[in-house]
Amino acid sequence: MGRLDGKVALITGGARGMGKAHARQFVAEGARVVIGDILDDRGTAVADGLGDDHCRYVHHDVTSEQEWAAAVATALTAFDRLDVLVNNAGVFRHAAIATMDPAEFRHVLDVNLTGCWLGIHTVAPAVDRS
Repeated sequence: MGRLDGKVALITGGARGMGKAHARQFVAEGARVVIGDILDDRGTAVADGLGDDHCRYVHHDVTSEQEWAAAVATALTAFDRLDVLVNNAGVFRHAAIATMDPAEFRHVLDVNLTGCWLGIHTVAPAVDRS
C-alpha cells in the first residue's frame, strides 16, 4: 500500500524536471495523476511511460482559464475525482532588470503567479467535498 492510494493529483509542468519526478513518485505511491504542460511530446511520453491506468497527459498553459478547466475535467472524467494540486509549472528569465523587456517580465508573472492562483481558484471546488 502506498501513501497516496486512491488519490488523484493534477501536476503542472509534468513533462520534465521536478514535475516529471513528482508524477513518477505519486504513481509509485498509489496515486493516479494528470500531468499538464505545454511540451506535448515530452508530456505524452511521461504519461505513456506511467501507463493509461495511472496517468493522463493534457496540454496545459497555466495562464489559460480554459486550459485549467480542461485539466480539471480530464481528472474528473478519467479518474472520477481530484484530491491534490501540485502547482509546479514555472519559468525563469535570467536578465538584468534594466535590460529585461517588460513583456518578458509580465510572462514570468503570468506563469509563476497568476498561473498558480488560477490553479487554486479552479481546482478548489473540485477538491472541496465538505
